[in-house]
Amino acid sequence: MTTSSPDPVAADRGLWRHADFLRLWAAQVVSAFGSRITRTALPIIAVTTLQQSESVIGVLAAMQLVPGVILAMVAGGFVDRGRKRQILIASDVIRAALVASLTVAWVLGGLTMVHVVVVGAGVGAASALFQITDNAYLPSLIGRRHLAEGNAKLETTEAVAEITGPASAGVLIAALGAPLAVVIDAASYVWSALLLGR
Repeated sequence: MTTSSPDPVAADRGLWRHADFLRLWAAQVVSAFGSRITRTALPIIAVTTLQQSESVIGVLAAMQLVPGVILAMVAGGFVDRGRKRQILIASDVIRAALVASLTVAWVLGGLTMVHVVVVGAGVGAASALFQITDNAYLPSLIGRRHLAEGNAKLETTEAVAEITGPASAGVLIAALGAPLAVVIDAASYVWSALLLGR
């Protein structure tokens, strides 16, 4: 994938034949559905695996949200100056490592509530960075002529993932258990990074 000016031939044929956009879109599809697994699994890990009270669910939800909100206010300049595709890939790699660490710690018998909270906060921050960078990267990738179409496709993906993702995550968690199900999310971030790196 390159950050050069959009291919005019591909642009004339629409985004369905824009290879770089399709890779970005595929990466977002994979990570969007995968992220719902972890978002659903973290409270379950806290309550069922670590035997925490249900009151921690609100704290955990806030810790997933607040770092991303703070980062969104300060990361714009960094993203504008940085190499956007590399930032996207780094965000995926960070999320994959954080999520996978939950399963590793659980297998080794060392999973703690602090670990779960740190992972939630880290994934929230990295996801916010990915989204900010994605928004900044898209115009240079496809050109303003196709920006509305590109945004519509990406927003539709997020909407579908938000509606269907939690139910799919619930099925996986019921089948595998929450500490193991998050491995699928880690794999989704790795796959997303590989797609972006092509």
